[in-house]
Amino acid sequence: MYGACSQTCTNTYGSYRCSCTEGYILQPDRISCRTKQDPGDSHPVLLIGGSDRIVITHLNGTALQPLRSLSVNGTLALDFQHSQERVCWALSTGSSGQLRCAGIRNLRGFTREQEIKTQRSIQHVEQMAIDWLTGNFYFVDHSSDKIFVCNHAGDTCVTILQLDLLNPKGIALDPLMGMLFITDYGTVAKLERCNMDGTNRTQIVDYKIEQPTAVALDTIKKLVYWADAYLDYIDVVDYHGRNRHTIIHGIQVSYVYALAVFEDYLYALHSAPSEGSSSVELLQVHRFNITAESMTLTSLGNSRILHIYHKLAQPK
Repeated sequence: MYGACSQTCTNTYGSYRCSCTEGYILQPDRISCRTKQDPGDSHPVLLIGGSDRIVITHLNGTALQPLRSLSVNGTLALDFQHSQERVCWALSTGSSGQLRCAGIRNLRGFTREQEIKTQRSIQHVEQMAIDWLTGNFYFVDHSSDKIFVCNHAGDTCVTILQLDLLNPKGIALDPLMGMLFITDYGTVAKLERCNMDGTNRTQIVDYKIEQPTAVALDTIKKLVYWADAYLDYIDVVDYHGRNRHTIIHGIQVSYVYALAVFEDYLYALHSAPSEGSSSVELLQVHRFNITAESMTLTSLGNSRILHIYHKLAQPK
């Protein structure tokens, strides 16, 4: 049953028992799993990007700390590779695009920033995701409606998806399973899964879906969460498209730009319904207790990208 256990569920005679995977501790409620804080571990933080800056905050939205301001007004795509302690971003403007990476030691700011020259232009890249096991970069190109991948050095790039894509929006990777998930709303709105080389492509959701935007994965329970900007919901299915549930529905998730999953919560960046489309709010939603009130944590200007920066967000 969805939400009976935060992570692992074992059937027992007439009952069941919850447990947690490595790196997490079972809480006194015997259901929830929280991150184990070893000495020297950094706390999980939210890594947030907008067209003018990259910042981090605590998970409750406080203690906002700027990492880098971006002077160019363009489209930002952003991801990180925790094992290398680095953050990479693609900044594209009408005329050019560039990929940059920087170290992020102790979460205090960027060091050793450098540009990675890519074999293909990233002028029209709107989204990106990093395979944290290999360092390969996955890009969503919105002008040619394709998804291509470049190796960690950027000198080899290959298109992996182009057919039957009309408006690809969100991308998420599970390198442990070798899987890639995308949302697309062209003539047919859909949530798709394929292998990370583009093979074995499958539509896992193609009904009650109109304008899917952000997508995020629970790599432990193998769940896919996505938001729909037209039907105003955040839903979840498993990797095979089964066991669908609505997590939250209504005006407070009217336009979700980005989603992230950590522990028992979903974090979403969405347009503030009252403020018009300019202001973006950070929302925290309990993903297993559907009756729990969602909380608006803070306002974040024009931010569009959201990641949980922590080693358990990218398991080995």
